[in-house]
Amino acid sequence: MIPQAKVIAAELKLELIAIEVSNEKELPQKLDSLAKQVQGIWSVADHNLFKPKSTRYILINTLRKRMPFMGFSKYVVESGALFALDFDYKAVGRQAGYIVNQVIAGKSPARIEVTTADVIWFHYNEKTAERIKIVIPEELAAIAKEVYR
Repeated sequence: MIPQAKVIAAELKLELIAIEVSNEKELPQKLDSLAKQVQGIWSVADHNLFKPKSTRYILINTLRKRMPFMGFSKYVVESGALFALDFDYKAVGRQAGYIVNQVIAGKSPARIEVTTADVIWFHYNEKTAERIKIVIPEELAAIAKEVYR
């Protein structure tokens, strides 16, 4: 996911700085180091890192530093991340069903095009935006699936 994101970021004239955090103990030092280099933090879902204690640490410290934190689900936004883009899991299920039907109909799986989620939801936390002094543009706020206040 990171190499693809770096390409997209570069196209948008952004620099994506990726760091690897192997365990919860590394998190404070890595987060502090990263915060000195960037204007916002984006996270990918990682079951080894995102446990209640480490997630709380990230949320508290990004809020203290008034740094935008993009979470990986609406639940992280509800807890204090600025925003997240989340899949519509029903849509993903329909897409998977369509692929399964193609296989059942005899199409070789090797000939089925790889796809990505076609419905993505935007969630944001209004309280967090106010606290870190970021204004969410009206046109973006208008399409939000959920706004946490």
